[in-house]
Amino acid sequence: DVETALLNIASNLERVRSSETAIEQGKESLRIEQEKYALGRGSITDVLDAQAALLTSQTNYYRSLSEYNTSIAELHLAIGEEE
Repeated sequence: DVETALLNIASNLERVRSSETAIEQGKESLRIEQEKYALGRGSITDVLDAQAALLTSQTNYYRSLSEYNTSIAELHLAIGEEE
């Protein structure tokens, strides 16, 4: 129904925004770990862990974006529009 579709859109949009924030934090964490490694104060394992965390955040972003777009399509279906 329309109300459920609207709630899903709002929820999924919040997840997209949260994922965007996680990506920005992941980029900063990776930058810091790379800088520490370049200065001899960090390990390559820390850099690789930061890269893995960033990739996980990016994967979560695309998953949440897909769910958001699906919820928009479900709204169109609920109100009888075809796209």
